[in-house]
Amino acid sequence: MPDLQVDDLVEISVHGTALGGDAVGNLPDGRACFIPFALPGEKLRVRVKSLHAKHARAEIVDVLAPSPHRVEPQCPLYGSCGGCQYQHASYDEQLRLKTTQLLETLRRLGGVPVEKLDEVIAAPSAWNYRNRISLHPTETNRGLRYGYTSLNNQDILVVEKCPLAKDEVNAEIRKLGKSDYGRKNMRREAPRDVSIRWAPGSGTVCVFGSAPPNLPWRKEELAGLPYSVPAGSFSQVNPEVGALLFDLVRRWGAELPYARAVDAYCGAGFLGLALQGKPVFGIENDGPGIDAARVNAMQRGCAATHKYESGDAGKLLEAALRLQPENTLLILDPPRAGCSDRAIASIASRQPRWILYVSCEPSTLARDLKGLAAAGYKLSRAALLDMFPQTAHFETAVLMELGNN
Repeated sequence: MPDLQVDDLVEISVHGTALGGDAVGNLPDGRACFIPFALPGEKLRVRVKSLHAKHARAEIVDVLAPSPHRVEPQCPLYGSCGGCQYQHASYDEQLRLKTTQLLETLRRLGGVPVEKLDEVIAAPSAWNYRNRISLHPTETNRGLRYGYTSLNNQDILVVEKCPLAKDEVNAEIRKLGKSDYGRKNMRREAPRDVSIRWAPGSGTVCVFGSAPPNLPWRKEELAGLPYSVPAGSFSQVNPEVGALLFDLVRRWGAELPYARAVDAYCGAGFLGLALQGKPVFGIENDGPGIDAARVNAMQRGCAATHKYESGDAGKLLEAALRLQPENTLLILDPPRAGCSDRAIASIASRQPRWILYVSCEPSTLARDLKGLAAAGYKLSRAALLDMFPQTAHFETAVLMELGNN
């Protein structure tokens, strides 16, 4: 056939999905083709949008043979908004796709020989789960409004209601221009983004720009007990799945004969608080987060066992792992970029017996697991927790053991 060109229409069969949510098929010339909003098993007519040496991108023109798992999206902005990738798939299918992607990423990028996950933990609610959202300002014929970045990463789509956000968060969207801060933001030459946050013990707060240091801490709940988080510090956006992650760390930790734990990238103490009755040393470079971790430990009656230090994990890990590494459980919950090279080097040098690694980015997790495998660690358990339904993102927890066979 003639060489393919951009804007050509072709028929294509979908055989899988890639990390990030795009479906994957092959063009008539054999090149892999990435197609948003399609599902495995579908036959499509697509328009070629870009061509490269080994791959291409296309958009759906017609769904010739739909998947039985295709459903009607709930959001009118779906397909234009850049926030969601899977509203066209049933929730069971979303879990299946994410599970397949995680396994392939661990095997292909991490070199981890895993065929099956030990646990796949679904979200209790596939909608209305986010306790905070961030919106960008945009000028309209109705004045300054707020919305999400569009799929083209250029336009701002005005949002009246987000089906992923909790009702308390959505209720604030239409009030953004009515508060004193909202009117002040309208008068700025460069209006700021706004973050809307809700917590059961604090109600809803809207922050324009960065959170001021004097803003009261968010009063959340964790495993039925109070849990405080500074406004500018990291917290789980899906509290229900956050509680399931907390329980997973508790369960997995209870089965290990560790004597002490080191909780790197500990934030406000979230995961380390799941470990009770044994010493826990938390490391976090966010000073207010460390202050909150100490308060949270005190509220749970474990201030005597849970100690914290503010600083870079890469710098502090080596010293923290000197004591009884053969009996130490290391918890890692780094940001999306994963662990620093220095952190991996410290772990490889000190060699704590167990590592429980929690990640929101499978590709950097796989990269770090490859480095840990080179240091003698092997996978014991792996779990997927669907922290972000309707999107291509998810949380992963893996347990590695030194020299485990």
